[in-house]
This record gives sequence, C-alpha cells and structure tokens, in this order.
Amino acid sequence: MYVQIDGEKNLIRDISTRAILNRDRAGLEEYKLRRDVIVSRLNKMKGVFCPNPGGAFYAMAKLPIDDSDKFCQWLLEEFNYNNQTVMLAPATGFYGTVGLGKQEVRLAYVLNTDAINNAMDCLEKALEVYPGRM
Repeated sequence: MYVQIDGEKNLIRDISTRAILNRDRAGLEEYKLRRDVIVSRLNKMKGVFCPNPGGAFYAMAKLPIDDSDKFCQWLLEEFNYNNQTVMLAPATGFYGTVGLGKQEVRLAYVLNTDAINNAMDCLEKALEVYPGRM
C-alpha cells in the first residue's frame, strides 16, 4: 500500500511539474530577453566584459574600476543620474578566494527590460565619472 500511495504522489508531482513548466515557458522567455538585454548593454560599455550566463538569473560583469566594494557604495551614497542610481552587488562576496571579484559586480535581471535599460544608462554614466575608474 505504501508504494502505491507513494507512486500516486509521484504521479501528481510529475503532472504538476509538467503543468508549471508548460505555463512558465513565457516566463522563461522573458528572463532570456532580460538576460540578452543586460549582457548586450554591458558589453557595449567601454572596458566592460560580461559573459553570457547559463541558467542563472544574474550576470557577473568585469568593470574598469579599482574596487567593486567601493564602487557599489559610491553608487548608493554619492552618484545619481536623473535622480536615480543603480544598486549592484560587489562580486568579492561570491568568491572563496581573497582578491577575486575585485573588479566584478553581480547584476540580477529581475526587472522588466525598460527598467534594465534605464539601469544600464545609469551605470554607463556612473562608469564615465567614477573616480576609481581604471
């Protein structure tokens, strides 16, 4: 009896999973579009390199800056473009080796494409005037 009940649970789980995956295809396509927009915009900026992430909902980008921790703090505390700024995560916290990620930031692409484009405009302007630009 236990095997049969467990089998029914697995069947229900499998059916539910298939339904969710089929329904969320449009959502996956939206995330691919957001990824493509953010990676493309980043790679068009002078001195910026952003590889295309595989299955993540974030991108890691190497910026022409001296220190990602300082840059991210500067963005929040001192910089604005059209009364807006952009919030990034310093990549140093995502590496186990000291010193790695010093010039990298992590960007989540959870916003719509218009908001991503606005954020990329802001980041591009910030990189032009950042005192620690390399």
